[in-house]
Amino acid sequence: MSPLVPTYTWQQDEHKIDVRIPLKNIKASDIDIYVARTYIKINFGKYLLELDMLHSIEDETVEALAKGDGTLVLKIRKDEADIASRGIWPTLTIPCETCDTKMLRMRRAEAVEERRAKEQHLREVAKEKKQDLERLVLQSRIDTEMAQQACQGKRQAEERHAFFSSEVVAMASTSKASSTSSFPAKAVIPGVRNATEGPTTVNVAFTPRLFSTPMRESKKEEEESWVDRHKPEWREHHQEGRNQIEQAGEPDSYDIRTVSERDPMWLKARGDKSYSIGDFESARNAYTAALQSQVRFSSRHLVLGNRALSFFQIGQYQECVEDCTEALAILLVDGNHDNREHIRSFLRLHVRRAAAFCELGEYTKSLNDYRMALYYAPGDKSLEKDIRILEKRLELASDTNRRIGI
Repeated sequence: MSPLVPTYTWQQDEHKIDVRIPLKNIKASDIDIYVARTYIKINFGKYLLELDMLHSIEDETVEALAKGDGTLVLKIRKDEADIASRGIWPTLTIPCETCDTKMLRMRRAEAVEERRAKEQHLREVAKEKKQDLERLVLQSRIDTEMAQQACQGKRQAEERHAFFSSEVVAMASTSKASSTSSFPAKAVIPGVRNATEGPTTVNVAFTPRLFSTPMRESKKEEEESWVDRHKPEWREHHQEGRNQIEQAGEPDSYDIRTVSERDPMWLKARGDKSYSIGDFESARNAYTAALQSQVRFSSRHLVLGNRALSFFQIGQYQECVEDCTEALAILLVDGNHDNREHIRSFLRLHVRRAAAFCELGEYTKSLNDYRMALYYAPGDKSLEKDIRILEKRLELASDTNRRIGI
């Protein structure tokens, strides 16, 4: 349904034009008005009024007033800069009989584009004014802070001057009183020590620590937690380390810090810490030191498994295979195959050795290890997927070998 065109009346003088439009019981808040230099559009309810002005107007000064009698009044000023706009207009809009539709559309488009460019310019000007105002406010704050700092510095300087002036006066009065005293104080100087007995040795002792690093308050809680977790094994290793030093004939050289550096559990914890931050070579070195320790410990297979993982991360796949094989042998000798921790260790070692075999190109051995891992974790989707990939790869390799006669 096409919009209706409302009726309107207008009157003019040499400088301005008033247009009156009945609102047909429409609220003023429901009226849309668009004004350009030669084009006015008013939309309310089912009505649409488009006015193609005969001459140009001052679009920025147009006023719209909703009267109490239900009439909208547009107060328009003629463009004084346009000579054709001055004086009395014969008609308000371009006559329809002289109107070319294409020309009218071009005239409207030019008016709309001119209005858009003018609004864009006004927005940019407003933005620049806002930025200038923000700069002025910021500069004012900076000036205020600098003035406050200068005032504070001046006050501090005055206080220092007053303090030192009072100190000088006090010292002068003290010196004067001392000089006028009949019993001046005599300085007591200690006598020269007798060195006939030779130099004296001063023994200095330090509080023993379980760790080789300096004591830090930020690490205290972490160290105490570690000691509580490993207390039974620590006591055993601690006593064994002392026994080794005493058997070596150097009981006086016992230092608890040297025992901690040889303790495999402490070295394992250091390796775990290095691995967690991505320092795989330091982790490998710590695990190697733990395995080379002369102190007996029950979790050797765990250290081997962790060192195997470090070897894998730095690309030493053959060493990874060897550590996994040795750890699996330790678990098999132990014989406690129903233990949940042992089952988890079997699973991890087979998976790590399978991955290392795969990197070495030994896909058959890798497939066997993956199958053993699936035995300890039946139904594991990831293991089943890896097994299918390896089986397909081996099948393709077998077909290729048959075709080339190998």
